[in-house]
Amino acid sequence: MPSVAPLRHRRAPSRATRPTAALAGGRGARALAAALVCALASCAGLDDDRYLAPVYSEHSVAGGGRQIEALGGMLISRRDELDGPVRFAGVRPLYIQEKPEGRPRTTDFLTPLGRAYESENEYTWALRPIARFSRQRDPDGGTRWSWLSLPGFYFAGFPDGRMSRAWFPIAGRVRGLMTWDDMLFVLWPLFIRSTHGSYTNYHVLFPVFSWTRGEGASGWRVWPIYGTKKLDGIADRWFFLWPFFQHQTNNQKATRDENVEHHWMLWPLFGVTKQGSRVSYMFLWPFFGYAKDPRTGFWALDAPWPIVRVQRTGEEDGIHRTRFWPVYSNYEYASEGVASRWFLWPFFNDRKQTFYDGTKEQRVLIPFYHDYESETEYGGKTRYRKVWPFFQSETRASGTRWSTPVINPLWRFPRLERQWDWTYQLYTKARDGRRVRERAWLGLYRREKDEDEDRRYFSVFWSNRRYRDGDAAVSETSLLFGLVRWRSRESDSLELLRPSIPGPGWPVQRATAPPVPDLLALPEGELQ
Repeated sequence: MPSVAPLRHRRAPSRATRPTAALAGGRGARALAAALVCALASCAGLDDDRYLAPVYSEHSVAGGGRQIEALGGMLISRRDELDGPVRFAGVRPLYIQEKPEGRPRTTDFLTPLGRAYESENEYTWALRPIARFSRQRDPDGGTRWSWLSLPGFYFAGFPDGRMSRAWFPIAGRVRGLMTWDDMLFVLWPLFIRSTHGSYTNYHVLFPVFSWTRGEGASGWRVWPIYGTKKLDGIADRWFFLWPFFQHQTNNQKATRDENVEHHWMLWPLFGVTKQGSRVSYMFLWPFFGYAKDPRTGFWALDAPWPIVRVQRTGEEDGIHRTRFWPVYSNYEYASEGVASRWFLWPFFNDRKQTFYDGTKEQRVLIPFYHDYESETEYGGKTRYRKVWPFFQSETRASGTRWSTPVINPLWRFPRLERQWDWTYQLYTKARDGRRVRERAWLGLYRREKDEDEDRRYFSVFWSNRRYRDGDAAVSETSLLFGLVRWRSRESDSLELLRPSIPGPGWPVQRATAPPVPDLLALPEGELQ
């Protein structure tokens, strides 16, 4: 390589020194070129582990996948296979998208306000309470969709071509919403027309003026002075100076008189409801009440509600409730397999429920202790425990997970916790069969172990990889960004490896040999 020419105003070297300068320039250029070659040769490739947590890491995942994590876990992307599709990605705590193989795609954003759900025949997007969009495809190929957003916009389309449009409270016409078959309004509550089956209600200055017309239906109302409404075979109701005087006859389609309900009230002093042999009385509504049915042995007492509530059905498998709120409450419903007790509500609860295919048990001492256990025929056994603020653990048929500390002292909310746990969890360990995944705060330490390999990373300073090559156990170690690396075997001398910067430089593709026995690993089963 030729030497560099001297600057214009510098004195040219003498004839005696020119060979020396040329020789020095040649040596410097060759040294620079050699350094560049070595640097390029020592760079980690795109298919190598690079672990610089909490800034950036791209590493192999137990089971053969690939994971990218940056800024301590704020940015994350995971693939179940080396070059497969992204199954989990997020910018936490703003956004997380999960697409498990064979299951619908879910996206959480601004949790718990926003969520999107997408399956083969359904798509739903919601940002509560601002907007919600939903689309469903019917088996025959038709599509039903709806859009609801502030300030009061509602649009919907139906497979038969019908449309709903509304801007509340200005004007609108909606179909198939809640209990309405068809509803038209203009300057709500100035005018409203609603259709339910064969009859139509008209309202002017709702709820003041109203009248009902249709097949087997009639009624009118000038609220709160007087109102009446009759629906053949359903109900006959009237009021005077609402809510002080009320009278209703409901369930008129009943085939027997004992199933027809009769109700009247002089509010709030006294009210009576009768249905067959069952009768209930209300005093100073809603505080005091008593109900009984001599035919079944049922009785219930509120004295006063909601502090004191006692209920017995007279049947061994019926509802039994005893409540002296907030000191003690006991609820049993044998036919549904439910038994629940509260002490000093809402702090301690002991609940058990039996289903047709399994059981659920829950013991809670808010905020310090949560213990939830379920066992079903198809889902196997699941147990979740939390000792706030120290740790939480979860055991399923597929594996176990343990982490510390715990920030949330109330009910479990996994969707919200996974948006924030990277900021405060000092240590997490998950076990799925022979796969073990460990992570320390901000990813400074990590372990990824499966039946093929056992890899450990301590950011920047140290990393170790263990696997088997045939019958030989192999251990590879990397130090200081991958600057110093070596390999050792059971019956062989130490072998130096070329630098791989930034390291550790292990291939993301994991080995396929049986794993090295690890006598220090915890036993299989539930984490303690």
